[in-house]
Amino acid sequence: ILLRGVPVEEAGWGEAEATAYFWCLGLLLGTPAPQNARQDLVGNVRVDPDVPGGRLYKTNRTIRFHCDAADVVGLLCLEEPESGGKSRLASSPAVYRIFQRERPDLVSVLFQPVKLDLRGESGLDYIHITPVRWFGRRLRTFFHSDYFLPESPRAQEALAFWEQIANRDNVRLDMTLQRGDVQLVSNHYVVHARTGYEDSARKTRHLLRLWLSLESPSSITEFLYREWDRVLVISELARAKLRSIHVL
Repeated sequence: ILLRGVPVEEAGWGEAEATAYFWCLGLLLGTPAPQNARQDLVGNVRVDPDVPGGRLYKTNRTIRFHCDAADVVGLLCLEEPESGGKSRLASSPAVYRIFQRERPDLVSVLFQPVKLDLRGESGLDYIHITPVRWFGRRLRTFFHSDYFLPESPRAQEALAFWEQIANRDNVRLDMTLQRGDVQLVSNHYVVHARTGYEDSARKTRHLLRLWLSLESPSSITEFLYREWDRVLVISELARAKLRSIHVL
């Protein structure tokens, strides 16, 4: 889901005002979850060479297709880069159906646990994650191309082929997030990626990020349709009032 027109530029919001708005929107949709070992509930997605651990969202490098450890990941764009930085999305069920059709010999590998590199966070080097699983009659995925550590040639082949499908022009959706855009993505049914980018003295890419747990993880679209009036009210209140709020 892409929400366009949050008045970041028109209202002259700084980081504090935008964070307050995004936090309130997140609370309307679900429960924010910690995103790293520092327990950040609102993440700053921008280049930060002083952050240890090699987390890719703190660099300007390409981030390959992956999911995050929450029901929904939300982004609010405060500033675009000078160039690059496209958001890429692909439907996990669509990727799986193509995978089934083209490489049925490898399908079972997707349902086997794979090491996930934690980059030393939480005091652990890695945990085991199953990339694909069934939740009732729904297919769910947890995929992370950059952090998976496949331990067999078949696992390496299967995971590489999954990403190759997701990267196809007729499978993925590319979008450029503009100032004031909010992107909400289901981690269970959509994998996302980001192209590398370049900042400049004039433009430095900066996004706010939320990881949200939902009461019903599959209901984000239905929830927004049902509660759209409340979303609009919050946005209008933000336009009129948020600049006067002192954020501690």
